[in-house]
Amino acid sequence: MKVSIIIPVYHVEKYIERCVLSVLKQTYRPLEVVFVDDCSNDRSIDIAKKTIEKNGAASIEFVFLEHDKNQGQSAARNSGIKASTGDYLYFLDSDDKLSDDAISFFVEKQKNFPDAEIIQGSMVHALDGNSIDINKHSFIEDNLSIRRLFYSKDIFIIDSACDKLIKRDFLINNNLFFKEGIILEDSHWLNNVVKEINKIAFVSQPTYIRYLNEGSTMTSLTKEREIKNIGIILKDFLSTIDEPCYDEQLFSYFSKFLIYNDASSGEYGFASLYKDFQKLFVKRGFMKMSLLMFLYKCRYFIVPENKVKARLHGYMHAEINSFFSKHNDRK
Repeated sequence: MKVSIIIPVYHVEKYIERCVLSVLKQTYRPLEVVFVDDCSNDRSIDIAKKTIEKNGAASIEFVFLEHDKNQGQSAARNSGIKASTGDYLYFLDSDDKLSDDAISFFVEKQKNFPDAEIIQGSMVHALDGNSIDINKHSFIEDNLSIRRLFYSKDIFIIDSACDKLIKRDFLINNNLFFKEGIILEDSHWLNNVVKEINKIAFVSQPTYIRYLNEGSTMTSLTKEREIKNIGIILKDFLSTIDEPCYDEQLFSYFSKFLIYNDASSGEYGFASLYKDFQKLFVKRGFMKMSLLMFLYKCRYFIVPENKVKARLHGYMHAEINSFFSKHNDRK
């Protein structure tokens, strides 16, 4: 079974040697490693090539792709998917690294659960050494259960494309490419993946070490840029909301919407999203939430408006928590 590791590269000359060395230390073979140079103008690719040349790479095939202009991480990953030849794909950010036996752990799990479209690893944060506690399960084998867990507040799958061994045919056949031209693309992609996946397995051993580095997408993200992209993502989410778990999706998306709504000042599509959410709550019979949203937009208060809005905001969050609490009790 051949595994393709896809590594987008853009301005990571400080970190890419660490990443490449972790790939070279993998105990599993055969491996294909696809580097996608997203028009980086530093020494990242040169460092990667020199690291490979210096440290050897028996039974690892290296592919170097180059974009003629910077297109973003989504486009880089999409190029990697199309160029890869492995049976399974694995996304690795070029400023992070793998544990030495990461791919071996995944393949061993795949042998036990060969029908799993995705195998989720166990991610460790380098700063504190803590793992994200998600692997409460070993195997889930129906889409309904996967959806219920994903849209609830139970963190069972990391909200990232990284640290997942994925059947290449599953991505290709379901057209599960990344939306280009946005940031925070992992959330958008994973939402689409969850709608299609039927079987997922989990690795309990640490497989991926994540670093929060200066200049990374998350550290350089401005609030305005974040809000703008969340608006785009939520618009797509609402346009694809479906059964099963329609209401779970609605409340999950609205929870994310509330985090950014006030800061948006109604810009970046948030004013339109507000109306869309309110209409959907009415359509689905959640009249209390719809009423709270109506009152939130009122401007005729006896007491100071900011205090009333803060209280109504709290009531809406309470409604979300109540919905998911009842949902979890039914499972």
